Amino acid sequence: MMIEKIRMLPLDDQQTLEIAQHWSGDQGLCEDGSLIISEQIAKEALHLSKQFLTDQAAPGNLLDLLKLTFVQPCPQRPPPAK
Repeated sequence: MMIEKIRMLPLDDQQTLEIAQHWSGDQGLCEDGSLIISEQIAKEALHLSKQFLTDQAAPGNLLDLLKLTFVQPCPQRPPPAK
């Protein structure tokens, strides 16, 4: 897996969670239409990324954690066409 580096100013928690939810939607939806990564999971991942990935700022630390740990936890629909 290749990690793409993009430099930007650190975002607050709410903005970071919005980006994580958008990224989650880009991965596809569960068959029931829910996001693959729930709001609760995104909040916990944000907490962990702040605690353990201190060499990066938000949202990069959270997105890297999500990308590195992402597995398909539910039956999926295909990602939306762009």
